[in-house]
Amino acid sequence: MKKMILAAALSICAFSAKAGEDFKRVVQVVVTDTSNIKMEAVSIEVDGKTIYTDFNGIAYLDVPPGRYVAKVSRIACGMSEFEIEVTEKTGFISLRLNCD
Repeated sequence: MKKMILAAALSICAFSAKAGEDFKRVVQVVVTDTSNIKMEAVSIEVDGKTIYTDFNGIAYLDVPPGRYVAKVSRIACGMSEFEIEVTEKTGFISLRLNCD
């Protein structure tokens, strides 16, 4: 019985400690070209982290809510910067890369 109470107390402490950590939001980022075609192998740098789009033009960004500058680049397209905002409700960000 004492072991069960101790385990429950430790679980509550662990949950409380986790609740105090910074909240992060996983946001789906879709990159398209000017013809609205999804682009694969696009590099997206945000807050010192770099992610890449998959063959569907999708990448997943995991950052705390806030305003960021996204540096987006692809071979033969150069680099573009976008100001993005991630909130607790943001689930999707669409970026359009000009490769002309």
